Amino acid sequence: MNISELIPQIAIIVIAGSIYFSIKTIVAWMKRLEREFNVIYDKLDLVQKLIEDKTGKWAELEAAMEEINKETKKTSKNQ
Repeated sequence: MNISELIPQIAIIVIAGSIYFSIKTIVAWMKRLEREFNVIYDKLDLVQKLIEDKTGKWAELEAAMEEINKETKKTSKNQ
């Protein structure tokens, strides 16, 4: 076997190795992006919960203010 017969086999091995490491790199990037998206998702979930909590408290405050206004109006009408 001479070197000219080995060149196509060597080329196939080099190309396969290149493809393998490219795929391995892409998979590593995808895993990193998944971790980053999970962090972002967790932060957005926390923000959503805080907004819901504040919105609920705001609604309670508005309801209390309406009750105070109704009572104030009733009291002023009775006087």
